[in-house]
Amino acid sequence: MLTGLAKAKPISVTVQPTTPTSEVSLNSVTNTVGFKEDIGTIDVSVAGAAICENMSSGTAEQAGAFDVSRARE
Repeated sequence: MLTGLAKAKPISVTVQPTTPTSEVSLNSVTNTVGFKEDIGTIDVSVAGAAICENMSSGTAEQAGAFDVSRARE
């Protein structure tokens, strides 16, 4: 988990690793190199006040947090 501040408001990012995370393949028949990166699940949470600072959002949005999750398919 990585935590920090955005516009003096809390933000956190969590990345769940996978096995394997990276894979390199060499194909001597087609003379190609392949690369695959699998970072698994990413969760991001940002304080509403950091996003809504210059917007006409309601107080609930400004006081809350915005959460985004991208799960591995």
